[in-house]
Amino acid sequence: MTAEHTSKESERNRNRILSGLKMNESDLKTVEQIIEAEERKTDGEIAVAVIPESSDYAAFELLFAVVLGAAVFAALMLFHQKIEDALSAAFWLPSRALTTGVMGLASFGSIALFFQLLNRPAIDRIIVPSAVRNTAVRRRAVRRFVEGGVYATERRTGILLFLSLAERRIEIVADTGIAEQIEQSEWDAIAAGIAEGARRGKTAEALSEAVTRCGTLLASRFPPKQHNPNELADRVVLLEAGS
Repeated sequence: MTAEHTSKESERNRNRILSGLKMNESDLKTVEQIIEAEERKTDGEIAVAVIPESSDYAAFELLFAVVLGAAVFAALMLFHQKIEDALSAAFWLPSRALTTGVMGLASFGSIALFFQLLNRPAIDRIIVPSAVRNTAVRRRAVRRFVEGGVYATERRTGILLFLSLAERRIEIVADTGIAEQIEQSEWDAIAAGIAEGARRGKTAEALSEAVTRCGTLLASRFPPKQHNPNELADRVVLLEAGS
């Protein structure tokens, strides 16, 4: 893969995420400026990451595609004789083997078609159990928490706001230093606020407010020390699906 191709893929991913967030580059810059401002008030660190989807859910899509393909095969069986007569007339070769082969090919073809059609976030939200989706987002958020170095701040005061677009879910992962001082219910309320803002198409405002609330909470427990280094980059990380 060439550098140019990688760059184009990255740009498409960025545009896809911003579209899903209903945000533009200016909105993104505003959120990043708020992150920077809030972190100056506290010894804590605020990280934000967004991903198109936390899992591909291919196993569920394939399962449903196979079920639908089996339904197609069952429907074809009802018209087995008519299909055989039509093939006999067309090829002058009456053969049950030919009929079975055509029906099998149609069934496998329908499975492939259904698999492609089911590969949509809106469909995944219907066919994939919510518990599975929630677990996938939580695992991906924890993975980002580690990969992004949010866990490695000096006083263990890093927090990650993780948005997964396909699942329409927000996870907030707090390091041990924060978890000992601030109840999980506080973070749940902030996550709910982001989700509500996203539903109303005001993700930028909701995310900005969430960062501000995080900063206020952190400042009340972890005021800035005289030496207050910026341990994490003050930016919204846009992840690629499957990465």
